[in-house]
Amino acid sequence: MATYIIKREKAITRQAGDYPAPIVVVVPESIDMTDYDAQFKVIASSRRTIFSKTTSGGTITKDGQTLTIPLTEADTKGKNGSHTWEMQITKTGEVITIGRGKFTILNEKIR
Repeated sequence: MATYIIKREKAITRQAGDYPAPIVVVVPESIDMTDYDAQFKVIASSRRTIFSKTTSGGTITKDGQTLTIPLTEADTKGKNGSHTWEMQITKTGEVITIGRGKFTILNEKIR
């Protein structure tokens, strides 16, 4: 198994309540994604989960090395602020964090 170290955090910004574009993550080819499940989570500074998506729950799609995390209006509406995100892939007895960073939800201006 090759090691993968997060070299830098990535910032993601979305508008509250919009039907935003999905988040797409391409996992390095050094990790064979065949038997891995993925989880993407956005967490508030209070450690409360804002929203969570998983492949096992059917809310993340996996196509080879590409993971697509669709977002809905409900994921961001009324949840403006600066949060953090993290994405892990797991297989029996193994957890690899493949990304993390700041997740900003901008306040709606037009309602």
